[in-house]
Amino acid sequence: MRIIAKVEMTNYAQWCSLVVASLFDSRNITFNGEEIDTVEIEAIDEQRIYLSILNLPFSIRIWNSILCEEETDEESCTEMIGYTFYCAAVGEHYEEDFPHGDGEALCGGYLKMQWNYDDISCHCEECSKSTMDWE
Repeated sequence: MRIIAKVEMTNYAQWCSLVVASLFDSRNITFNGEEIDTVEIEAIDEQRIYLSILNLPFSIRIWNSILCEEETDEESCTEMIGYTFYCAAVGEHYEEDFPHGDGEALCGGYLKMQWNYDDISCHCEECSKSTMDWE
């Protein structure tokens, strides 16, 4: 799957890209029964990652991040990420149906995510490209 980050690639944005990749890898998310080829990160804030999938709005709400200390060392970090994946509702009854603005919850739970410190903190030209390919 290809993740296109339309945001400045700060360390936090890189971490958010890893959350998106982990979610789609672990949940095998499809759209109308078809595999999703591209996910665009449109924006991020302290609690949400705003996505565009097939030109439709989605978001991931990050509830918490718990460090797995027994699996973390000088080179890598393992975290449990509490999340909910939403399809942003649109239409005339949007505010009545979803007063908090998130839309319909599609799935949620915890993601176990492991990443290397070098993957997040490197700012070389190759690592700071705005398009990331995950296999």
